[in-house]
Amino acid sequence: MDGNPDSRGSRTANLTPCFALSEMTESDLDQILILERESFPTPWTREGFLTAIRTDFGRGWVVLDRDREERSVVGYLCCWTRRGTIQVVNICVAQSHRGRGLGRLLMQVVISWAGIKNKKRVSLEVRPGNLPAINLYQNLGFRHTGSRAGYYSDTGEEAFLYELRLDKVAESFSTRPPGSKRTPDGPDRTRDQPATQKAVDDAPQGE
Repeated sequence: MDGNPDSRGSRTANLTPCFALSEMTESDLDQILILERESFPTPWTREGFLTAIRTDFGRGWVVLDRDREERSVVGYLCCWTRRGTIQVVNICVAQSHRGRGLGRLLMQVVISWAGIKNKKRVSLEVRPGNLPAINLYQNLGFRHTGSRAGYYSDTGEEAFLYELRLDKVAESFSTRPPGSKRTPDGPDRTRDQPATQKAVDDAPQGE
């Protein structure tokens, strides 16, 4: 097993009896681009996802449907590392799989990753009208910190800015990304949920 927690590959860990978490790979992109176009009026291009996969500052994960024999992507998340911050730049769940807690699981993964990497905060932008997403972020401890005018090019509407200060989070997160391990001063920082504990047990940790 590769001992580097930042090594890229197709490491996979079970999240629930129905879903698994895996690092995003280039072979996932055809499926991801279909979900992206179905979900967003201004979808990312392939190059945007390649940035998450190939660069040192990018990271991506996918949720896989374990009920299908082939590798079937039903959700994904991409983030950038910017100094002391992990910025969530894209999160999506397939329309057929919404309402099943997969968005929360993906957010728990990235918050856990931020803790592992000893970052101070997780930030993101969201449309003011996206109330389900806003409710999710608030339930996870994110706070509204401001807005960015004209952020969305399709409508010209502003973006709400949300931030989670990890030094303010008391609970210990349990959903650890595949291929990661704790650093001495970097505890996981997601709220414990029994449905996600197996992901921690199964995640390849390296030597």
